[in-house]
Amino acid sequence: MSAPALPFDRYLSDQRLADELARRVRARCGRSLDSFAVSIRQGVATLHGQVRGFYQKQVMLTIVLAVPGIVQVIDQVEVLPLAPPILMRGSAELEEQSAA
Repeated sequence: MSAPALPFDRYLSDQRLADELARRVRARCGRSLDSFAVSIRQGVATLHGQVRGFYQKQVMLTIVLAVPGIVQVIDQVEVLPLAPPILMRGSAELEEQSAA
């Protein structure tokens, strides 16, 4: 007796799913994506890339999970810092500058 077919068998091929996901994510997230790639194997989507905030990452994941045929998501998307870190000066340096 063979195992039952997985849900992705009823929908699109892995490559077509990847193309559809990329299209949907880019249409919705557009400029907030610094880089983005998706690969799919047997309905498991692996996301790679960088976004500019946690909200964009959540939107991306919501889009991916809504596509029929996706059975699991492996999230390897990095959220970039909003701004470069600011180096703090010592309090003595700040006092000297304010006194001048």
